[in-house]
Amino acid sequence: EGCNSLMAMKETKSLLTSIYTSTNQPPNIKIIELQKNILELIGFNSEYAVNCLNQINQTYANDSEITAKMQMFAFCAQIACKEACMTNEEKESFYKNIPIVMHNFPHIYISNQQTQFNNIQLANQNALNNNENIEKITAFINKIELLKHSLVNESLYQSNSQRESYYANYISNNSQVFNHYDTALS
Repeated sequence: EGCNSLMAMKETKSLLTSIYTSTNQPPNIKIIELQKNILELIGFNSEYAVNCLNQINQTYANDSEITAKMQMFAFCAQIACKEACMTNEEKESFYKNIPIVMHNFPHIYISNQQTQFNNIQLANQNALNNNENIEKITAFINKIELLKHSLVNESLYQSNSQRESYYANYISNNSQVFNHYDTALS
């Protein structure tokens, strides 16, 4: 959180932009140096802390909260680096779609937008899968209804003996189908 807050400060943004302007290189090294300084300020040996941070995904693979915090930490640094490399026009365009209250923390807004987009894609995919299943089930039910309807219509105006004869003939004529199901069920 401290590193993310540092990346949001105007002074840090100006420093990173000036590094990019003077070197024409992304300020990755300075961002890492600033992060290490924060770790030292809160009482950690920066090299040890960085080693621990690099192992978080393996050590706490099942902890979604820690994983999310680590991803936000990395994403914040990425956004700070990208922003430092932008022209004033690009920055204006970048912030145009971000609410003013989120201008100090664009990484949070962008991350939330990406999550919402991913959730919408997942919901759409699930809806498509459900629609395909519904269509298959509906087609199957329609076939059963047609078969039932044809059986009823064929036998509706017949006497009991004619109806029994009709069903016997129907089963005899479709014995391969019934035998196939009998074999499959046994």
